Amino acid sequence: MRAFLHDLRLALRSLLRAPGFTAAAMLTLALGVGATAALFSVTRQLLLGRLPYPQADRILSVQESMRGRPFSFSHQTLCEWRDQAGSFEALGGYRSTGMNLTGLGDPLVLRGARVTAGFFEALRIHPALGRLFTRADEAAGASDKAVVAWSFWRERLGGDPAAVGRILTLNGRPTELIGVLPEGFVTPFGRGEDLFKIEPDAHTDNQRGNHSFQAIGRLRDGVVLAQAQAELKALAARTAEAHPDSNAGGGALAEPLRTALTREGRGPLLFLLGATGLLLLIACVNVTNLFLARAAARERDMAVRLALGAGRGELFRQFLSEALLVSAGGALLAGIFALVLIRGLEPLLLRGAPAALIQGGLRLSGAAWGVSLALALVCAFGVALAPALQADRLRLREVLAEGGRGLTALRGLRFRRALVAAQVGLCLVLVLATALFTRSLLWIEGRDPGFRPEGRLAFQVHLPDQDYPKEAQDDQFFRELQARLQVIPGVQSVSAATILPFSGSHSATVVGLDADLDARATAAVEADLNIVLPGWFETLGTPLRAGRYPTPADLQDGTRRIWISESLARRLVPGQDPLGRTMHCGVCTETTPDNPPLVVTGVLADLHERNLDRPAEDRFWVLQSQYPSGTMSLVLRTGASPEALRGPVKEALRSLDPRIPLGDIDRLQTLLDRSLRGRRSVTSLLGGFTLLALLLAVVGIQGVVAFQVAQRNREIGIRMALGAEIRQVVGLILGQGLRLAAWGLAGGVLASLALARLIASQVPGVLPLDPLSLAAALATLTAAALLASLLPAFRAARVDPMIALRSE
Repeated sequence: MRAFLHDLRLALRSLLRAPGFTAAAMLTLALGVGATAALFSVTRQLLLGRLPYPQADRILSVQESMRGRPFSFSHQTLCEWRDQAGSFEALGGYRSTGMNLTGLGDPLVLRGARVTAGFFEALRIHPALGRLFTRADEAAGASDKAVVAWSFWRERLGGDPAAVGRILTLNGRPTELIGVLPEGFVTPFGRGEDLFKIEPDAHTDNQRGNHSFQAIGRLRDGVVLAQAQAELKALAARTAEAHPDSNAGGGALAEPLRTALTREGRGPLLFLLGATGLLLLIACVNVTNLFLARAAARERDMAVRLALGAGRGELFRQFLSEALLVSAGGALLAGIFALVLIRGLEPLLLRGAPAALIQGGLRLSGAAWGVSLALALVCAFGVALAPALQADRLRLREVLAEGGRGLTALRGLRFRRALVAAQVGLCLVLVLATALFTRSLLWIEGRDPGFRPEGRLAFQVHLPDQDYPKEAQDDQFFRELQARLQVIPGVQSVSAATILPFSGSHSATVVGLDADLDARATAAVEADLNIVLPGWFETLGTPLRAGRYPTPADLQDGTRRIWISESLARRLVPGQDPLGRTMHCGVCTETTPDNPPLVVTGVLADLHERNLDRPAEDRFWVLQSQYPSGTMSLVLRTGASPEALRGPVKEALRSLDPRIPLGDIDRLQTLLDRSLRGRRSVTSLLGGFTLLALLLAVVGIQGVVAFQVAQRNREIGIRMALGAEIRQVVGLILGQGLRLAAWGLAGGVLASLALARLIASQVPGVLPLDPLSLAAALATLTAAALLASLLPAFRAARVDPMIALRSE
């Protein structure tokens, strides 16, 4: 131990005498170790961290399916399965919705959700005040009840314990507040809801075809996932047999809640973690090269020590002591860098992530600190081993002989070249990955969403159920609001729909042709439903492929009409004209006076309303007069800003009903950009790590080329004395740098192609073998090698032949 402490003191003095080398080595290690520790901590938290629910590993995400494709639940089916599924301790559903709150000052639009009994039980949540929902609360005829979030109770209700039992006016209906949720509670799929209402059976009659609930279930003790899946499959078969009109071909899917929450982000996070691993390897190679160059400069000193009786083990201890001190300093800086990086990652990675995974924000975990120290130690031993092996091959007589010019260092140069070549190969992998992700992002951004988001503003309106009890009143209100908004200066057109593109909401159901009702099991297909006012497609700018757009006359002639997307037309009537065909949606039963058919009146271009990176969803549209809805999103085509139009829009809304609040006015372009935020963040982070890797590769190449120039100083002097021109000397040195890069590129191409296949299977818009991306990566590394060689080349060109020859 005493000898080790002595070595550390010597190493510290040695490093302090070379501050440039010490700072470069520590900073290089800090970049690699810090980035890896930060991404390790983020990945561990998001993919493996504890969910904020007791025994969260027992919670499953449950979905209906249609021919193997996931499908949200209808309320009736969910309640039936909940009552029959013995594998679950609790099973409940959730759907996000906005709600109007009146009677507490100015009217407000709340972020709310409707839930079924069993939802909070599945999460094992206990109220901070009052109670939660029971099955009696959702029975037909039960009064409306709600529970509120802790933050809402504190901010809007003053934190008054007596608030439990109070009557709130939600959507115009008196609603009893029965409980307050615990502080910090978040739903697995939620968006920071203020309030939750129970979904009464009486409000969902004849809605088995309306799929809008996400479901979670808690397994009973002793029950495993396979048992629950088998039972759900049997329940799906039983439901399909009992209700062939709406559930034929249906099934069930169940998976751990964590798997469902992390499905979208798992692949990108693992790619980023792999990228930081490559960055760490490149950093270690760079530091090893720095130590090798330092060892080469101290070659004669090492030879003297060996000649005086020092053992080679003592030399290794010296290198190890220096490497440990550098690694310790690098680990400390890495921790600081990791903290800064995590703070910078928060706005990039947390937007849109499930709240259950990011409660409290991103943190640098204790495990990440441990990983930092472990990586630093591994790097220290690896870095110390290379110069120790080089010292072990020292030939004392050659080094100590007069006129010896670092022959051992020249032999060690081959190893340094190999390290730099490996560094270039690793960097090629990163550059190609970034090129592929960038190509994919550009492909996604270049896709036509099927509408024009530019110059479109949107806001949502919720009509109070109590004040608008008749469906015809809903239709009349929104038609009058449309007319009043249309005359606002600067507004070119106005329309409304229940679902906004890229709002995160959707309403799935099944549709089928009347002619195929006898073959329901194969004819019905799942599709997204949207309820619109006339002018919707013109306001959005959606192209018409066949037929015509909706007109105000369609509201009066008594014919129920339907507009379908191209993709749905191909599925329902492949190779045929769908215009004039009759269809049913939701519950595909026989035609009755109360359930007349829908006539296909138009075919619209495919719309991407959820994700631009996937095929367009099958969808169809019906008019508000046919399926009145009390919640609609208004879209205005205008060149004005949201701030400029807020006053006139609020006045138009107030003139119709002053009790209805106006929520946020968003740009459709903002909603579209929000859907791309995750991919843009991943691509930006990957690009940042790649730039760091390129910088380290440039430094590595420059160091080796500069060392070669120093060793060939006499040769260059002779060449110039014999008449060599500057451009020839510069070309000679640049050629050395390019050959060095070529070795690395040749070795990295195979690894890069293998990675390209993996990336192409995970991201859309790129081929397994993308010549353009590969060519761009190769060109980038070649340019980096040229850049790295320029400074040594210009230094070589300025060599004075007389000084070079005299120094020899």
